[in-house]
Amino acid sequence: MIGRSYAQNKLSQKLVVYRGDKLSRPDFSITEQSKEQEDATITINGFISTSRDEKISLEYAEAKLRKRGNDVVIMYEITIDPATPCSAFADIESISFHPRE
Repeated sequence: MIGRSYAQNKLSQKLVVYRGDKLSRPDFSITEQSKEQEDATITINGFISTSRDEKISLEYAEAKLRKRGNDVVIMYEITIDPATPCSAFADIESISFHPRE
């Protein structure tokens, strides 16, 4: 099922998704120092959950923050270009336990 979704996505246009997360204050300071690199590439080894809806991603980040209040909420805006060979992704909304994600 996920393989089929990936194959279908290879034919799609660019997709923008959001991931709300939290960073420790020291990690956030390092991120702030490299702010000029707006279009920087971030490599992620593993799976992450994202949403097409920025508000939903923010809700998840704020929920994480409530568990550990000393961190900083951040929002990643991720542009996925299916034409780029290394952009592996799958739209699992229809089979996800959390379909709003």
